[in-house]
Amino acid sequence: MILNNNKICNSYFIETKESEVYHRRIFGISAFILIVLLGGTIFYHYVEKWRYLDALYFSAYTITTVGYWDITPKTDLGKIFTIFYLFAGVGIVIYGLSILATHFIEFR
Repeated sequence: MILNNNKICNSYFIETKESEVYHRRIFGISAFILIVLLGGTIFYHYVEKWRYLDALYFSAYTITTVGYWDITPKTDLGKIFTIFYLFAGVGIVIYGLSILATHFIEFR
């Protein structure tokens, strides 16, 4: 009887620990995505002279690869930044989605 209680306690502890690790990872990648979005927003606001809302809109649809092309960078610096921002941002978003997918495949 004691052995069963220990197994239940250990199983609960492992599930709780895995859940904590998962939530930390989700929080971390979400915070990183927000930092990337805010960084792009600030860059485009000052370099391209866009309003903050337009800069955030462009940043969001760039890293999610939607690409409406209704707003585009006009300066050379803006275009160069967008190239690197696109690759980095897409990679970060895909990594975040992979964390979600892995959790639901392995633990659900």
